[in-house]
Amino acid sequence: MSRYSDDELDIRFRRRDSSSSPRRGGVRYVPNRPYPASPRQTYLPDPQLRAAPPPPQPIIINNNTYRDHSSDESSDSDYDRHKSRNRRQMVRRRRPSSSSPSDRSRSRNRTREDYEAEAARQQLERIRFDQARDEEKRRLARMYRDQGDLERAKKELDDIKAREEQMRIAQAHNEEKHRLEKMYRDQGELERAKKELDDIKAREAKEREEKRIKQELEHKRLQQEAEEAEIAALRKKEAERAVEKYKQEEAKRKAEEKAAKELAEKEYQRRLQEQLLHSGVDEKAIAAIMKKEKIAEPKPEPGPAPAPAPANQLARPTYTRMSRRHLSFETLRAFELDWDMDADPEYVLIKRWVPEWEQNDMWKHTRALRHKRGKDGHHHREESYEFVRKKSHSRRRSKSPGLLMFLAGGRP
Repeated sequence: MSRYSDDELDIRFRRRDSSSSPRRGGVRYVPNRPYPASPRQTYLPDPQLRAAPPPPQPIIINNNTYRDHSSDESSDSDYDRHKSRNRRQMVRRRRPSSSSPSDRSRSRNRTREDYEAEAARQQLERIRFDQARDEEKRRLARMYRDQGDLERAKKELDDIKAREEQMRIAQAHNEEKHRLEKMYRDQGELERAKKELDDIKAREAKEREEKRIKQELEHKRLQQEAEEAEIAALRKKEAERAVEKYKQEEAKRKAEEKAAKELAEKEYQRRLQEQLLHSGVDEKAIAAIMKKEKIAEPKPEPGPAPAPAPANQLARPTYTRMSRRHLSFETLRAFELDWDMDADPEYVLIKRWVPEWEQNDMWKHTRALRHKRGKDGHHHREESYEFVRKKSHSRRRSKSPGLLMFLAGGRP
C-alpha cells in the first residue's frame, strides 16, 4: 500500500501475484421494468384523451467491491502488473548481449540506472495513473451528479406532466359533472313543470268530478224530496181515511154499547122490579126505587097488639151475604152498615137486606177506593231507585274476644 503527501514521497514495492488482484468491475445497466400506463377514466367519454408516457427507466450502476481489497490495493495491483510487463520487456532486450565482465559491470551500472529510471518512470506513471484515476472519479462523479440532476429534472417534469394530466382529467371530469348536473337540472325542471301541469289537470278533473257529484246528489235529493212529499201525501190521506174509519167504528161501537147498556139497564130494572115484588115491597116504593128517589117510611097505624109468639119459636132476621172480593171494609163503614164476618173469611154478612142498586153503589165505592189507593200507594210498575253502599273488598282482621277482654282488664 502506498500513501502520498506534499512533504515526502515514500515508495514501497510489494510483490504480489498478478492473478490475485481483482479486476476492476465495469458499469452494468439493469433495465427497470416498464410501468403500465395510467388507466383511462371510463366515465369520461373523451376521444382526445391519450395515455401518459411511461416514466424513464432508472440507471443502476453496479460496482463490484471486495471486502479484502481497498482502492489503494487495486492501484498497487495495477502498478505491479505494469512493472512486471516492463521487466519482461527488459529481459527480452538483454538476451542477445554477451556476458563479459566489463559488460557485466556496465550492465550492472546501467541496470541500476535503468532501475532507478524505471522506478522514477514507474513512479511518474503511477502518479499520472492516480491523477487520471482521480480525474476519472471526478468525471464520473460529475457525470453521476449531472445524471442525478437530469433524472430529478426528468422526474420533476414527469411529475408536472402527471399533475397537468390529473388536472386536465379533473377539469374534464368537472366539466362532465357540470354538464350532467345541468342536464339533470334541466330534466328536473322539466319534470317539475310536467308534474305541475299534471297537478293542474288532476285538480281540474277533480273539480269537474266534484261538481258532477254535487249535481247528482242535488238531483237525487230533489227526487227524494218529491218522493217523500208524495209518500207523505199518501200517508196523510191514509191517516185521514183511517181516522174517519176509526170515528165511524167508534161511533158504531158507542151506539152498540149504548144500545147494549140500555138493554142491560132495562133488564136490570125488570129483574129489580121482580125481586122487589117478590120481597113484598109495594108499587110506590118500587117506583121510587126505580127512580132512585128517597122512600118515605109510612107511619105505622095503631092496631091490635100482636099475638105473642110461641116460646119455642124465634124470629128469623134477614142477612145479606157479600164477597170481600168486590167489597171493602171502608165501604161498609162509609155506608154505616152493621156487618159481621162469615164462617168463610172471603165473605161478610150484612145484618139486613141490601137491594141490588145499593150493592152496585157499594161496589162502585169500593172500586173508587181501590183505584185511588192503587195510584197513591202502589208503585210496582214505576221505576224506583235505591242507594246501596258498595262493599269494600279489603279484609280486616277482627279483634279477638281475648284481646278485648285483656284490654278491658279481665283475664281471657
